[in-house]
Amino acid sequence: MIKQQQLNLSFKIASFFLSVFILSSFLSIYGNVKEIQVDKSKSVVGFNVNQFGLGMVEGKFENYDIYCEINGNTITSLNASIKIESIKTGNKTRDRHLQSKQFFYAKKHPEIVFEMIRPIKLSDTLLYGKLTIRGVEIELAIPVEIKKSVENNKQIIIAKTINHEFNRDIFGLLTYVNLISNLVQTNIYVTFSSDEI
Repeated sequence: MIKQQQLNLSFKIASFFLSVFILSSFLSIYGNVKEIQVDKSKSVVGFNVNQFGLGMVEGKFENYDIYCEINGNTITSLNASIKIESIKTGNKTRDRHLQSKQFFYAKKHPEIVFEMIRPIKLSDTLLYGKLTIRGVEIELAIPVEIKKSVENNKQIIIAKTINHEFNRDIFGLLTYVNLISNLVQTNIYVTFSSDEI
């Protein structure tokens, strides 16, 4: 009986210290998390795709939201939503076509969504996340470069994609394969800033 009580007490003590350790680890990772804001005047969410016969076509999305949290030198949360209707390629007819049912189908799927699935250090070169286009969700690793600096008492973080491309057909963007390349190059350059240093 006494041995059983001692075992129960030992188990409770071990459980207590384990709980303290887990809580301390959690606080050390997430205790100083802060949101940083996107400076859209210094950011581009764009893409390049080869249109056979015309060469490389550059496009961008003008309406998007990015939510980002950082703790020290680790980005702990990153989510983005991009409005399909804000696509601009320099040709209004082409823009309307890209929003149509034959391509992005903006009426049914109005947004492109990205969700980071694991924290990333500023020194890392791969961003892991889930990308959803036209209702199709794919996990992928995006090559990135991230730089941190201080300007006018503000913390500045610049993140950009590096030589990243994907096959559009995996998202159901199957039309005009004889006119438009299946490979889409991302051209994303995002500037974050925070008043706290």
